[in-house]
Amino acid sequence: AEPTDPTGFWRRFVVLGLIVGSLTISWQFLRAWLTLLLDFQGYDRLDARLATTGYFIAAEVGCVLAGVFVMRLIRRGRPVHSARVAVFAGYSALTAVAIAVPFVGSGALMIAGLMVAGAGILGLHPLYYALSQELPHKRMGALSGALAAGGWVVSSVFQILIGARIQETKSYDVGLVIAGLAPLLGLAALLVLWKPTRAA
Repeated sequence: AEPTDPTGFWRRFVVLGLIVGSLTISWQFLRAWLTLLLDFQGYDRLDARLATTGYFIAAEVGCVLAGVFVMRLIRRGRPVHSARVAVFAGYSALTAVAIAVPFVGSGALMIAGLMVAGAGILGLHPLYYALSQELPHKRMGALSGALAAGGWVVSSVFQILIGARIQETKSYDVGLVIAGLAPLLGLAALLVLWKPTRAA
């Protein structure tokens, strides 16, 4: 159906573009600014390293579990696309926990919130890659490459803008809120624009 359905192709390409852009913005902010955020909150070098290590472990666990959750839903009779969307929604909610980080102080709740958000955002990536497998196979390399490049351009521009904002305000709050909310844009596009094949 892909070659004879240009409208469906462009819808999926736009959805994937919005998803990869939003995920890259969120992941790169949380990853790149984490150490500086912890330093800003008064953590010493050792505690910051431990917290950062915990963050990346939580992110990896979240990534692995995303696939487990999708498979469990499928085994219970859920269509493949529906299972992916359900897990995408759940992981978007986990990432949104980043919104609360500025309001819980600099203690255990902040670290826990960052770990939950890290698990959520990295766990969204394999879902994106699974969805990208529905692009036309003959052009998948070029299309996925274009999407990845676009995601990095968007993220790079965002990093410049948010860096200037942080320098001006001495606050990471706006960046955390954007990082928490960004995947919801991809989720909305997935729900509204993506039309699954009958087999999915």
